[in-house]
Amino acid sequence: MIRGRALTLLVPAFLLASSACGGGGDAGPAPSPSGSSAATSAPPSSAPPAIVTAADGEDASTCEDGRCQILVKEQSDFALDGKFSCEGMLLTFTAPNELRIDVAVRDGDDLHATITGTGNLALAYGLTLTVQQTGPAGAVVKVAPARNDPGNHKGTGTQGFSLYSGDGT
Repeated sequence: MIRGRALTLLVPAFLLASSACGGGGDAGPAPSPSGSSAATSAPPSSAPPAIVTAADGEDASTCEDGRCQILVKEQSDFALDGKFSCEGMLLTFTAPNELRIDVAVRDGDDLHATITGTGNLALAYGLTLTVQQTGPAGAVVKVAPARNDPGNHKGTGTQGFSLYSGDGT
């Protein structure tokens, strides 16, 4: 019985070896496993994490005119000196993807918003903050004037959004 199994295993091995050798000297070498068919069947490697960068780097002072794109790593603040009815803003990033925005309002209660993921805060005063990207290193935030609803502050967040006014107590 063992002899029958050994013969059964040797026959396919012999056939495989003889077909790889080919008939005459005309046949080229057998294709290597690193050919194009092997490359397409290999699982894709995981991409390295995206590097988070912004046009104005981490310089929050570029936002004082209401136009910038900055990287907020931990905290960034900038003055608006009454532009857009705001004295200034404090932006606080919490990894992996949350940005808190505290707005010092000129005449009224301060405004507080939290965007989780990407999204935006559209202030009734004509200014919009957009979280364009988040990553372990921080959040890319674009600040720009915008024609917003003069009676309402609005916002979105792909993973969450909250908005309230007052001192938070």
